[in-house]
Amino acid sequence: MVGARATRAQDKGIVDMSRLLGSSDRGPVISLGWAKTTILSDRDQTKRVSFGWLREAWVYVDGRKVFAARNLYGTATSRGPGGRLSLDDASFDLPLKKGRNDIVVALDDNFSGGQHFGWGFAMRLDSVSGLQMGSGAGSAPANDPVRISRQANERPM
Repeated sequence: MVGARATRAQDKGIVDMSRLLGSSDRGPVISLGWAKTTILSDRDQTKRVSFGWLREAWVYVDGRKVFAARNLYGTATSRGPGGRLSLDDASFDLPLKKGRNDIVVALDDNFSGGQHFGWGFAMRLDSVSGLQMGSGAGSAPANDPVRISRQANERPM
């Protein structure tokens, strides 16, 4: 695994893994990117999340998988607008306990040929009431710090 580094989401909350980690557009190499942030919750609660991604994604809260799915452009698993990244791709519940919650997204760039448009993800909480994002209170989700790292030829469970 390559060492982690801090970044922030781009406009509209997109974390562009292609820009940050490169891509597998030169062959069928499976590269796995990890993104991690922290949410502080003032109570036990569940938040609804809109989630857009490209390729394969897994989302964990404190080490427990809460979401896993594929969005492979040009295949039967394409979601949203033709397999492109959209916050309409999926939604799921994010269970948060009172206090610190580590949120981890694993994203697989398993593209095996043809035109490669990149890989990335975006998440939007239905409400940030009772939450502090990342290291500061009241920051907007699109500006929260995210730690990114890369791992080759291994997939999460």
